[in-house]
Amino acid sequence: MFEELPVGWTAFPVPPEARSQGASAWAEERLLVWGGHVYTGYSDEVPRADGFTFDARSRTWHAMAAAPLAPRLMPASAWSGRELLIWGGTDERFQRFFRDGAAYDPESDSWRRLPRAPISARAPLSVWTGRELLVWATAVRVRDRPRDGAAYDPRG
Repeated sequence: MFEELPVGWTAFPVPPEARSQGASAWAEERLLVWGGHVYTGYSDEVPRADGFTFDARSRTWHAMAAAPLAPRLMPASAWSGRELLIWGGTDERFQRFFRDGAAYDPESDSWRRLPRAPISARAPLSVWTGRELLVWATAVRVRDRPRDGAAYDPRG
């Protein structure tokens, strides 16, 4: 059944999968979505290691190239102006905290690994400063987990 949208709103085409707790960013004319999980019921959070892009001009979804990362939930993410930076996160049981990351270039549909970080994180907070990805290790209060941070400069 067609439902009329309020003035000013436009519906998007349905994505390949509904995702939660993944990485996402707006990259000029594209929405980038990677990882996270498809929630199918209580305790059914199976992390994904794939993603897709939404092209706002053509209003179409496309699969991303395979990432060099393990499946994960709650990674840090930010758009650098050229790449989607993804770092950290956790497994589905919240027992493994990742120190690795990767950068996705939507123009070439390709990935590169980021250097291993000095910290690991379950649910990191992140922001792009215009020059660096700043990451605070634990946004969720976890007993006996440090609340430290680090900065990553893609220029080395």
